[in-house]
Amino acid sequence: KSIGGSAFSECTALNNVIFEEGTQIEDLDWRAFYDCRSLTVFHVPDSEKSRFLSYICRVTTMMGDD
Repeated sequence: KSIGGSAFSECTALNNVIFEEGTQIEDLDWRAFYDCRSLTVFHVPDSEKSRFLSYICRVTTMMGDD
């Protein structure tokens, strides 16, 4: 179960991405949420953060870009 590259890329209406505890996502392509300029919340449960740490760093860096 994965979210592939460009799945939500440039989705200007996307504000929040919230993965619940027990999420079944095994892989997130680094481009999945690329250039989602309205994205302000990207939540991954604590139990999943180590698995997606590099992805979370990329997303939060993009969220800070203007």
